[in-house]
Amino acid sequence: QWESGYSFDDIAASQGIRIRRRPPRVESHFESEANAPRNILEEIIWTKEMEVKQLKQKKPLDELKNYIDDAPPARDFVGALRASYTRTGLPALIAEVKKASPSRGVLREDFDPVHIAKAYEAGGAACISVLTDEKFFKGSFENLEAIRSAGVKCPLLCKEFVIDAWQIYY
Repeated sequence: QWESGYSFDDIAASQGIRIRRRPPRVESHFESEANAPRNILEEIIWTKEMEVKQLKQKKPLDELKNYIDDAPPARDFVGALRASYTRTGLPALIAEVKKASPSRGVLREDFDPVHIAKAYEAGGAACISVLTDEKFFKGSFENLEAIRSAGVKCPLLCKEFVIDAWQIYY
């Protein structure tokens, strides 16, 4: 349940999306069709549920909340988009750092997220989206941290499949 009062399923349903939750494991060598994801989005969500469950055991929410006061202030994402439009008169660009996608596979073998992000910023991107999903997009939180540590100044968007409020603190 999110702070808005709506569940993940309510939000998805309002957009015409129906994601089944992972069924309990069948104690058989043969998985029934009902226990297999129907599409890539469902497979991603089911995988993310398992990932988050494991991460929550390693880093409980109370522990993560202790780091909030030490976190640097957020950069003004919307302000950067507005400033870009004011400066150029053109729609602002949000560039994306992505190594792979489920539909196309690896997009770039010589993937250097810092080099790519710096090139996007130099090219006029107002903000940069960084894919962090490891299994399906070959991204990582380390890429996001490396880009920020390398001195990229524009706001960064952590592009992730958020299925649990715990992930916001992670």
